[in-house]
Amino acid sequence: ISQQALDVAKDNALTNTVKQQLQFHCASWYEGLNEPFDLIISNPPYIKSAANLMSDVKDFDPHLALFGGEDGLDAYRAIAEGAASHLKSNGFVVVEIGAGQKDEVVNIFSAHNFKTVKSVNDLSGHTRGLAFQNEAIKIF
Repeated sequence: ISQQALDVAKDNALTNTVKQQLQFHCASWYEGLNEPFDLIISNPPYIKSAANLMSDVKDFDPHLALFGGEDGLDAYRAIAEGAASHLKSNGFVVVEIGAGQKDEVVNIFSAHNFKTVKSVNDLSGHTRGLAFQNEAIKIF
């Protein structure tokens, strides 16, 4: 939803020589997207709106990129709700999560018939990455 963030992504893609392999679309979640994807990947805003952040974080990043609603999970609800209708039959959803959010995010995706196929921890041992696949698909 941020043209400025999209411009940074385009510059990064150009720098890393992958721009021709990507499509860029500025919208709110799945708005205006009709084609199915192999992969939906997101580092969404996941901080609780009431969270106290250090000034070097809250004063650097746009609040739109940080705060995920009252419980920090609004983005995951939106992603999970539209994922099945925007993925190819063997597609995956991969998301970054905040420390301590694993169970809640897994429950959100489970409610939309997605199973967890991979969980990745950060160097502190906190789960920070989750990969999901539609429960109806059995490739593993």
